[in-house]
Amino acid sequence: MPKVSIILPTFNVEKYIKKALDSCINQSLKDIEIIVVDDLGSDNSIKIAKEEALKDKRIKIIHNEKNLGTFASRNVGVLNSNSPYIMFLDPDDTLALNACELALKEIKEANLLRFGFAKIDEMGGGIEENLPNYKDYEELKN
Repeated sequence: MPKVSIILPTFNVEKYIKKALDSCINQSLKDIEIIVVDDLGSDNSIKIAKEEALKDKRIKIIHNEKNLGTFASRNVGVLNSNSPYIMFLDPDDTLALNACELALKEIKEANLLRFGFAKIDEMGGGIEENLPNYKDYEELKN
């Protein structure tokens, strides 16, 4: 049984999904499953995900019967997960490469762990944007 399931609800994210999947595939914690939920977009997002799934058996692709939207697609992913811990990743975002390992370590002391985010502009510069009342990811790394 994988230790963490990463769920990516997917709808027309062809431009981003490869980078998102790479950030999952290359996690320092290897005992994970990556669940891509196809919400029936009209681009090549799922084709790209299928190509990655051929290379990595940890990737599962679930096809919705109709377009359900992000929230319901996340729920479909949860229902198809096989691990005690769930992470959600929008496929136009990426995870730090030690995110699963760090989250698994820290969740033992909490019921919920939420991450902030760094917004990266097109020129590659980072701008920190933090959510209030959460444990800062940067603090956890030390």
